[in-house]
Amino acid sequence: MKIKKLLALALSLTVTGIVFTSCGDSSSSSSKADSSSAAETTTTTTTAAESSEAETEASSADASEADASSADADVDTSAADASAADASSTEEKKEKIDRTGHNTFLMLADGTWTYSNMNDDANDRPLPEGGTTCEVSKDGTYTVDVNIEDCCEWMNSAPNVKEPMEVGDPGFGITVLNVDIADLATKMGVSTKDNEAWDKYCEDNGIKAAKATLADKTAFAKTSGLNITDLTLSADGSEVYKYADDEITFADVEANGKIRIELYNAYGDTMNTAPQAIKDFAMDGEFEELSVTFTISGIK
Repeated sequence: MKIKKLLALALSLTVTGIVFTSCGDSSSSSSKADSSSAAETTTTTTTAAESSEAETEASSADASEADASSADADVDTSAADASAADASSTEEKKEKIDRTGHNTFLMLADGTWTYSNMNDDANDRPLPEGGTTCEVSKDGTYTVDVNIEDCCEWMNSAPNVKEPMEVGDPGFGITVLNVDIADLATKMGVSTKDNEAWDKYCEDNGIKAAKATLADKTAFAKTSGLNITDLTLSADGSEVYKYADDEITFADVEANGKIRIELYNAYGDTMNTAPQAIKDFAMDGEFEELSVTFTISGIK
């Protein structure tokens, strides 16, 4: 009986040890499982963070590339716009310069040189549109005009203008008033420079070329068949004077290949030979706009 109790006690202790061992293993396993789970969680979190960061960087890179691309596009667009504007400006200038026929304009200096419109240099200081209103390309009737606003525009185009000219009082009197038709004397063979025909004309008519008068040069110009008739000067829309055909003088006055219709020039022959009505207007005529109408014939 005593032996049985001892055996029972031993068995009980054995079972208890087994139970404790089993509990220890379970706790260890649980700890390991928890550790493994935490590691996995940490790994997952780290991976997610890294992934998020990578996506953010990629997104930033894409955004930067997009911004750069947009900036490039803007630059390209701006450059294209600038190029188009330059092309438009160049085309506009070319359209104004590349004229057909013989460019014709009204040259003017008023009596006090307050307003002037003197040159037609298409490569430097082209005249305003109001100063160049016709292209003489064939026989016909033409009108050229200029107003004091046009004169101010031309005068202000000079280099180094200190005080821009503005429209003020009307023009008063005339110092120079001519119609210049570019290159027509050269085309018609009646230029008075380096021209054997002119030299021969002077020799045949006993004229010294250096002292030839405007009348002499007009007679020579007419030998080509060229003629100008029906010449009328108007101021502000009202007729000042209509020339008789035999009062009209035109020629290559300055030996530059142009045909000049000289209405009045205080430095030339017409200061004395112009019709009286023109001389009177040159002394005290007032105007805001002048226009000249003429008929030309004999163009080859």
